Order: sequence, then C-alpha cells, then structure tokens
Amino acid sequence: MSDQPKRVPPKKSFGFSISAELSLDVEEIWPDGDWPEDPTVDDVPKVIAQCGGKMRILHDWDLDSDLDLTVSDEKEARNVP
Repeated sequence: MSDQPKRVPPKKSFGFSISAELSLDVEEIWPDGDWPEDPTVDDVPKVIAQCGGKMRILHDWDLDSDLDLTVSDEKEARNVP
C-alpha cells in the first residue's frame, strides 16, 4: 500500500455541450431496405431505440465525426477538436 495520502479532487465541475445538426435520408436510416411504407418522423425514434439508443447510433452509423463538443467552466468555454 502506498504511503502517499489520497488525492482529493478540487471542488470543480465542467459542463459539456454536445450538438449536431444531421440530415439523413430514408436509405441511410433503414439501410437494409426495411423502412415503413410511408416513413414519418415518428418512425425514426423507434429505429434509434431498436439500434441501442442515440449514443449507440452516433457511433455505429458513423455520425460522431459530425458532433461539436464544447467543454466549459464558470470562466470560459473551449471547443474540442
């Protein structure tokens, strides 16, 4: 066991803002061709849920490169490349 005292983190927190504006056509959302007869905006959240949720589709559908991420504290904000 270490003789070092346990480090206590500073009393700080950081805010994360993640945003994206994406536009996908029917063939991108239903690449297997199994889209509904007349797809509506109500059908898209169902597909997202079936695919594991919003964070999962961002990665699996290769949409995460289109995200803007900003990290901030009470003094400033920084964009993350």
